[in-house]
Parts: sequence; structure tokens; C-alpha cells
Amino acid sequence: MDSKRHVSLYTDGSCFPNPGRGGYAAIVLDGRQRKEVSGGIGSSTNNRAELIAVIKGLSQAASGSAVTVHTDSGYVARAFAEGLLEIWKENGWRRIRTGEPVQNADLWKMLADTIAARKLSVTFHKLAAHRGHPLNERADYLARKAAREN
Repeated sequence: MDSKRHVSLYTDGSCFPNPGRGGYAAIVLDGRQRKEVSGGIGSSTNNRAELIAVIKGLSQAASGSAVTVHTDSGYVARAFAEGLLEIWKENGWRRIRTGEPVQNADLWKMLADTIAARKLSVTFHKLAAHRGHPLNERADYLARKAAREN
């Protein structure tokens, strides 16, 4: 039987305009506990805001947890589905075909470091954006609010 603590994480990032003022949000569900974290991130892009949301959310998960990240970001979900994080890490945070630096490498490194330091087992679930999922809509609301108030 799996004894790992299971955590669900709903994340979203937002920018006004893109690039522009950014905001992030993460909703962490750990058993009966629910925690919302959000904030402004200054000048950003949507992709950076999405990554920061995941990093901030994972930072709230108990060490050793199995975390399912629910995101509407194809950018983030695709990188994990294709195993790109490990490939980029092994390749010095450079793209294999071109040798160019990976975009947002600083945040991808921070994400990898957060997962390793907290000993998390992470899977990603891609959600369709703005399709009425209550926690995805809440994360979207919090991220947009943080970006506007930034």
C-alpha cells in the first residue's frame, strides 16, 4: 500500500498584457486542508507566471508527498508529459536540437530543485481552460486579481 501523502494542486498564472504585470495563484488540497497562495510578480510573461504558480504551490506541499498538479498551461504540462525537464537538465538547460538556452531556464531549474529538495513525486494533469472547473476558475481569478493589483 502506498503510504505517501497525496496532494492536489491547482495553479494558474496571468499577465496584463502579455508580457506585462504578472500574477500567480496556487490552491493546495492536502486531505481536508485547503490553502490558497497568490501574489504579483512584476513584469512577466504568461509562461513565467504559470511556472511560478507551480513552484509556489509545490513549495506548500509536505515533503515526500505525491502531488498531482492540475494546470491549464499547455507549456507546463507538455514539458512534463514529454520528460523535457530531465532532458534539459541533462543537457545543461539547453535545447537538444539547437543548443540554444531553454526559455525560462531559471524557473525550470527552480522547479526541478523544489521537487528534488522536497522529495516530491509529481504528475501533471492538463485541464481545459475556462471550462467551469471550480478550482481552476478560482486559481484563474486569484492570478488575474494578483496581476491587476501588482
